[in-house]
Amino acid sequence: MGAEVTLAVVGGGIAGLAAAYRALEHLPAHRIALLEREAKLGGKIRTEQSDGFLLEAGPDSLALSNPWAAALCRDLGLQEELRFAKPEFARLYIKRDGRLHPLPWGIAASLQETLRALVKSELLSTAGLLRAACEYFLPPRREPGDESIANFFSRRFGGEFYRWLVEPLAAGIYGGNAPELSLEAALPELRKMELHYGSVLGGLLWSGVDHGAGRSAPAPRIATLKGGLERLVKALEQRLRGTVLLNSTGVTRLVRREGRYALFLTNGGSLTADAVVLATPAPAAAAMVEDLDPALADLLRTIRFAPSVVVSVAFHEERIGHGFDGYGYLCPRAEGGPVRAVTWMSNKFPDRTPAGAVLIRASMREPCSESLEARGGELVLRAVLAELRGTLGIRSEPLFWRVHYWDRGIAQYAPGHRGKTKLIRERLLHHPGLYVAGSSYDGVGIPYCIASGFRAADEACGDREPVLGRSTPPYS
Repeated sequence: MGAEVTLAVVGGGIAGLAAAYRALEHLPAHRIALLEREAKLGGKIRTEQSDGFLLEAGPDSLALSNPWAAALCRDLGLQEELRFAKPEFARLYIKRDGRLHPLPWGIAASLQETLRALVKSELLSTAGLLRAACEYFLPPRREPGDESIANFFSRRFGGEFYRWLVEPLAAGIYGGNAPELSLEAALPELRKMELHYGSVLGGLLWSGVDHGAGRSAPAPRIATLKGGLERLVKALEQRLRGTVLLNSTGVTRLVRREGRYALFLTNGGSLTADAVVLATPAPAAAAMVEDLDPALADLLRTIRFAPSVVVSVAFHEERIGHGFDGYGYLCPRAEGGPVRAVTWMSNKFPDRTPAGAVLIRASMREPCSESLEARGGELVLRAVLAELRGTLGIRSEPLFWRVHYWDRGIAQYAPGHRGKTKLIRERLLHHPGLYVAGSSYDGVGIPYCIASGFRAADEACGDREPVLGRSTPPYS
């Protein structure tokens, strides 16, 4: 066999990087191996800089309201490099019938402010608002079991509330198809409110969530890093010097031998480890464990990923002829069209563009993502330009454009997802020293991936108590 280590982390995205970094709290660096199939670490965190423009090919921000991202940035000494979203543009719009309707940023406001904004925005009809208000009086569903957010919000608040408000917000976070999104995995607190208080509105009114009623809630702590999010990857990579870093090296299969794991590599070599963290998308992990545990592989394969297409387009500011008073807008599925969301990046964060330029980022809808990618980048660009022309009146030719395609973009948490992850972890108990991490399981987004990596490393190293920051909350 080849090299021997105590811990092998497979997958060099943010979850794998976090796991390897966390393991340094427990093990000497040379006893840790990090294997990544691609030449670069970071997974979908990819920053490009060109002619004064700064583009994010994957996620564009960190939610520092989640303590894990904040704790990691603090531990890496990156606090001074944080760049917060511009508060003066902290507004979100939703498109309906070709018009943009403003809402408080991310609905991150008190209940009274949110309801007041909904009435003023004309996003929902009077009938739709009245139907949503009736939620307070509807009896709860007592039958156990998960359901989709589409079913939950439609039965509690009405179809119009779901189609024009919930669906675009959910799709903006999870991508894919919101009718197939698990309530238990995405918004479990709402189901708890329904059961405990009899309604969601009742829960918001009586649980203390709305103590700030009548006062504007602060915008979420959304941030990036100076030079882009890839700075986080570089900082982690720097700390991992001394570990066994194997770029351009994937794992084809995993077997158990004499109490240890043998990893067979794409370069023809092999590696032996006492413990393994699989920090790849679940379908990729499934292929690795097929020989070890076919039942585990079958479970992992059931977690689907939606493809993702991100389009960045730059314009001369003077040729657009107007600005935009917000971070961007969402396009509900009911509105039609291939574009899911538009973000005015030069409004959202500083230092995105050279002087006199505007940078806009568009996210494409599934399954449009698949068909547009198959037919070429210029078709994707035309679809985005048509959206910007029809909604914002932008008719200028772009300064430049980039299209980034991710085959496995965002994990799709179908109803029953939490039960599925429970079964996966029960199967893992049959294989001491084998763990999983990443967005496939307990939350999408960078902070959840960081927490997932920390948790897997702590379990692999026999320490289930948080190490980094010590004041950070439990993983779940």
